Amino acid sequence: MEYFPGEGNEVLLDKGGDIRLLTWNILGLPNNQVAVRPWEERIDGIAQKILLIDADVVILQECFERDLSRGLYERLKENYAHIYLHLEEKPTPLPSGLALFSKLPISGFRFSPHPDLL
Repeated sequence: MEYFPGEGNEVLLDKGGDIRLLTWNILGLPNNQVAVRPWEERIDGIAQKILLIDADVVILQECFERDLSRGLYERLKENYAHIYLHLEEKPTPLPSGLALFSKLPISGFRFSPHPDLL
């Protein structure tokens, strides 16, 4: 996972404060492997929905296409201070499919890839 600084304001919580969390499987597989509209046709709608919900932390699953991850970064970076994307090509042909957008600081972040994603 690579860290990409966002341009959004960092939010700090008071002890016992609530966190709004959004997790979403966006079916961001290569277009020849998924039976939904291509991600290029859905990316703006995905970003708009995330912005509308305005969660403190957003975790996306199946964000396999690197250009999809980069495109979401461009659309969401003004609202999130901390962004982690898995764009690495090795050791598997696809990245992990995870993308994390956070208004909160993330400390001690670790990512452990599955050895046999495919």
